[in-house]
Amino acid sequence: MAGNFWKSSHNKDWILDRQAIILRRYEAHQIFEPALEAQHQKLLIFLCELTQSIGIQMKSKQQIISTATIYMKRFYMRNSFKAVEPMLLSATAIYLASKVDQFENMPLGVLVNACCVVQDRYKYALQKHFPYRGLDILSCEFYLAESLDFSLIVYHPYRPLVTYLNYLPDDYDDGFRTRLLTSAWTVLNDSLRTDVCFLFPPHQIAVASLIVAAVAQGRNDLQTWFMEMEGIDLMNVSEICAYINDYYDFIKTYNQEEEIPDLISQMPKPVLSPPK
Repeated sequence: MAGNFWKSSHNKDWILDRQAIILRRYEAHQIFEPALEAQHQKLLIFLCELTQSIGIQMKSKQQIISTATIYMKRFYMRNSFKAVEPMLLSATAIYLASKVDQFENMPLGVLVNACCVVQDRYKYALQKHFPYRGLDILSCEFYLAESLDFSLIVYHPYRPLVTYLNYLPDDYDDGFRTRLLTSAWTVLNDSLRTDVCFLFPPHQIAVASLIVAAVAQGRNDLQTWFMEMEGIDLMNVSEICAYINDYYDFIKTYNQEEEIPDLISQMPKPVLSPPK
């Protein structure tokens, strides 16, 4: 994405320190105890997956899916889970992200049909049918954008990831570079399930994803190479790597199909006006 990240609203309004995140979540969700924080994390991971599933069903670009995921996380950073039912918010986030990234309206009828398919896929946690219409998504769209202060431009780590990959040392052959790109891209997508998008600039997340992916493939020398580059804060990069590795450890500790239904049951149920 063109433009200057450092002068953007993304950097000025949505790159926070850890204490600010804790305070905002406490104000929105009254989270303080570690057990509640773990539940909050599990629910957010599920909602990220839900948003991604709708985007994939719509055959959206990864950038649109990532933008929508960040919209959803930003919304629940400021608002209680009781503010908007999750399927409606995820669908609206995909719709709004498509407008912002492609500058065109996504067909609402197609989006509603995609949500019906996804709703059925997660029927162990969600009600049986997607109950919303296009007008509900349009109404929620303004509510979502207003809650984000209409700060809708999101900078992602995908472009710097490809840039750094092109400058890797010569001993990384083309086959390894291809595997590394695929693996690091997946790590970037997984990083959306963590708080790193609120804590660090995109280029540092890209570096961390390359390092995590390289280590997973048996190459432990990439961090040393990045140490020689200017403008790379390796302390931050190491912290991002820790967040991502902690996420991979965390998702091994619970059964989504057993735990998520109870958490979802505490969220609001749709109250719809009769069709006109």
